[in-house]
Amino acid sequence: MIDRKNYKIKRLKNFSYFIFFLSVISAGCGGTNSDKPPKINPGQDACDNCFMIINQHKYAASIRLKNGDAKRFDDIGCMIDFLNKNKSDVKAYWIYDYLSQEPMRAEEAYFVDSDSLITHMGFRIIAIKYKTDALKLAEKYKTKITSFNELKNKYHK
Repeated sequence: MIDRKNYKIKRLKNFSYFIFFLSVISAGCGGTNSDKPPKINPGQDACDNCFMIINQHKYAASIRLKNGDAKRFDDIGCMIDFLNKNKSDVKAYWIYDYLSQEPMRAEEAYFVDSDSLITHMGFRIIAIKYKTDALKLAEKYKTKITSFNELKNKYHK
């Protein structure tokens, strides 16, 4: 005769292993990770707005859409221009720090927007990771620092 109590415990244990196995498999397959920026290969990838080759990380930006697609831009202004022209459902915004050329979330950056700056596509916007560095550059270019939301609102059409 089958011991019902042990049988139920064994089935529950097996079911738990099965659920764990499925969660591990689903986490590793097919999903996009908005915690990591889309990879930009300077000299190879083209801007999704102006279609020119992205040559330098220090001016670059990217977005990850909710459907998993990635869009890459050679200038922060190209990203903003793209967003104005296309109704995109954005999951994450990424930019590169002008000084270190390391990627970071756009919402965490400080932006220097000045007519005195020279950038890849002439939008004259750079992103800085640390506020102290951003303040120094803003002083140098006789402007103020701004947030990503302020920047988007300023150039929103």
